[in-house]
Amino acid sequence: MLSIITINFNNALGLNKTIESVKSQTFTDYEYIIIDGGSSDDSVEIIENFSKLSKQSILYVSEQDKGIYNAMNKGIKLAQGDYCLFLNSGDILYDENVLANAFSNEIIADIVCFDAMFVLNGVEELHKYPDEISFNYLYHGSLCHQSLLYKRVLFTQFGNYNENYKIVSDWELNIRFLINNNCTYKHFNFIFVKYGLDGISFSDSGKELDLNERNRVLSSCFAKRVLIDYVKLNRIEQDDTYILWQKINSKYIKKLHYYIVRLLRRLDKLITK
Repeated sequence: MLSIITINFNNALGLNKTIESVKSQTFTDYEYIIIDGGSSDDSVEIIENFSKLSKQSILYVSEQDKGIYNAMNKGIKLAQGDYCLFLNSGDILYDENVLANAFSNEIIADIVCFDAMFVLNGVEELHKYPDEISFNYLYHGSLCHQSLLYKRVLFTQFGNYNENYKIVSDWELNIRFLINNNCTYKHFNFIFVKYGLDGISFSDSGKELDLNERNRVLSSCFAKRVLIDYVKLNRIEQDDTYILWQKINSKYIKKLHYYIVRLLRRLDKLITK
């Protein structure tokens, strides 16, 4: 069974879109958990109406919380499924068959990843994730929680979202799970979710906070000497001169290989004569 967890606060319109995308799924082996932060708009009414009409298992809580990651942790505590999906208000599953398509595959990895459609200022952009994950990938980017299925047992083994961070706890969680604890990862190459890039992380103040919190995460996860060496090596590899030298070397090696092969063929002809 899948546990779908939706976090909401005063976003009745977005919540309704998310609920409708879940309700339309042809896949039905899921429970739906909605954590509302004590909204004063129509959110609770929408949740209650959905709960009365739905044939699926619906759990919801509406109370004040301490932020998005506190609310997500509340959802984890209520979850009973084998995997957890965090689909917050405003996020929508890409079509009515995505869950069925996802679970038609053999899903055994600790963390399962799908592609995502970003929406910024009304413009859609496809974001494809890698087949293999590495620290280098996470160091420069991230995996959006909307396109990930987490085995629920991981939260018991390695902990929930760190509530000491305001906007990078999902990034910290992925580093903790995938890098520090070597959890298994599997990517499936199809669009799973659509969501807007309009959160605090994408504002100017959010970007500064994101950078500061990422530095705190790295300092807490890795020894200082390791980070210093990694940053130095990473800067070298990003340097234009280094990249050019690598290209030159690559071309030189290819040419050298070509001439050696030609020389060996000529020698072979001379010997056979």
